[in-house]
Amino acid sequence: MNEMVMGLAFRVHRELGRFCHEKIYQNALREACAGNGFPLSKTEVEIQVSHKDYCKSYFADLLVESGIVYEAKTVEAFHESHRKQLLHYLMLLGLFHGTLLNFRSQSLQHEFVSTRLTPEKRKQFTIIDSEWELLDSRTQNLQETLLDLLGEWGAFLDTALYTDAVAHFLGGSDRILSPVEVIHRGKVLGVQRVHMLSKGTAYKITAATKNINIYKKDLLRFLAHTHLKSVQWINLNHHNIEFRTLKK
Repeated sequence: MNEMVMGLAFRVHRELGRFCHEKIYQNALREACAGNGFPLSKTEVEIQVSHKDYCKSYFADLLVESGIVYEAKTVEAFHESHRKQLLHYLMLLGLFHGTLLNFRSQSLQHEFVSTRLTPEKRKQFTIIDSEWELLDSRTQNLQETLLDLLGEWGAFLDTALYTDAVAHFLGGSDRILSPVEVIHRGKVLGVQRVHMLSKGTAYKITAATKNINIYKKDLLRFLAHTHLKSVQWINLNHHNIEFRTLKK
């Protein structure tokens, strides 16, 4: 099936050229699929993810026969963020294969993306919290909230989803995101909005899998140039869920 759809994608690219908008390529490929034996092809397929009273929607570009996701792009070149986005959609849909299509390139650029992670495997993780300090009840609430989300959704999803959901359950982004002054050599360079647990404690959720110590040093550098006292850092490192308390 993928070979046939790819043949149609190349045809669309030849016929329309490379200067149309993404939506036009999506619609053209859907119509080509529908006219060539794939009547169940759908564009802008809504993917809902929810937990208790939290709900967020994503939209996949094209789903063919409820089996393979195709993401149409009009970019200079694929970026790692494009691959992560497609993997995110695959895991939310419970699928294993997808294809990136770049219609902006002179010749249609395509890249196959796949995963072997089932929902059950994504829920198998290890908690590492030897460097985590329960500074107050809000810290405990932060940890419990994230683990609750991971227990239902599993790991490996887009970090922004966990960050948004945690902020929701801690009181909402309007309350949690607060401006913090960044100070360098005695001068305020500006303000930056960060997620706050309390007046002196911020929190950060990341998905670093390499150079974690460098990431830690950079967070400490940021902390040193603010009036904050600590940062509660949660790093989603594949199957390892790492909790660290960073202090000045």
